[in-house]
This record gives sequence, structure tokens and C-alpha cells, in this order.
Amino acid sequence: AVNNSIFGTVLALCDNYLVVGDESYNGNRGRAFVFSRNVGGQNNWGELQRFTGTIANIRVGGTVSISENVMCITTRNAALTTTGVNIYVKSNDGYQWIYETNVTPTPITAGQYNLLIDNTNQTIVIGNNQDNVSPFTITGSYSIFQRNEYTTKWESALQGGLIDVQSSLLNLGYDVAISGDKII
Repeated sequence: AVNNSIFGTVLALCDNYLVVGDESYNGNRGRAFVFSRNVGGQNNWGELQRFTGTIANIRVGGTVSISENVMCITTRNAALTTTGVNIYVKSNDGYQWIYETNVTPTPITAGQYNLLIDNTNQTIVIGNNQDNVSPFTITGSYSIFQRNEYTTKWESALQGGLIDVQSSLLNLGYDVAISGDKII
């Protein structure tokens, strides 16, 4: 591994786009790559864009998600607390992902955040399987952000912790899923 890289531990695929996260790269600055089909030749998967952290221990690319027109990449600090989810939108020509905004799930805690964007590009679900870690309790949490149809800004729609699981490793938020108007 180069520069403590763990390239390929998180992946997201949608149509002709593949996002690969590598949060341990270069002093835990992290990076995420966007590959696209037919870049560099027909049926070739070539690098389209790269997002690299500029500050040590910020950890860009711990979790990634992509839909037809929206891509999300997390950032975490040295304490492994997610500091936000960067949201990018696809350019009209499809050759660039443009930074739109950053949303911050609450509560902000250590743990691995899991992301999913619905297929209408209007809802982002963020699950955290380790909202609160103690010897006796692991509490999961979730945050849901939706794009306001009038302002096109991303807004918090719902968030919180659902379940305290006593003496168990069953973590709410370990994975998330969206199907139509249902979120699990």
C-alpha cells in the first residue's frame, strides 16, 4: 500500500460512474476517485475526477454514494467523527462533479457513517451504527436530508436515534436502504 492507502474499501456504482473512497491515504487526508466508462477508450473505465483531502486527519472518502446526478463523500476528523457529507452534482456534460454543499448529520459522533441517495436525487439517508459507544450500550442514529423543490437546497428532514440496544452488537444505522417512499 502506498502512503497507508486502503484504496477500494468503499465503492458506489451508478450507471457509467464508479466512486472509490480511500480515507487513509497520505496521512489520513483521504481521497475519493470518480471513474467513468468510456474515458480513455471505448468500454474503458478511466479516472474522471479526484477529490483529495488537504489537511492531515480529515479523512475524505470514508463513505461514498452516487445516483444518476448526485454524489456524496464523507469527511471525518482524527477522532473519526464525521464532520460532514459533501454533496456534488453532475455537470450538464457529464464530465465533472461540481461541489454543491456540505450537510452535517446530528448527532456528530464517532462511527462509520453509511450513505444512500434515492433514485430521484432528492433524498439522502445517513446512518451511523455507533452513535454512542459504551461497554453496555450501542445506540444507532440516522439523518435524512431532502432537496427543497423550491430552493433546491438540501435541508434536514428527519434525524435522531431510534433504539438503545443493551449489551448487543446489533447496531441501528449499520446500513441504510431506500425504496420508493420507504427507508430502512
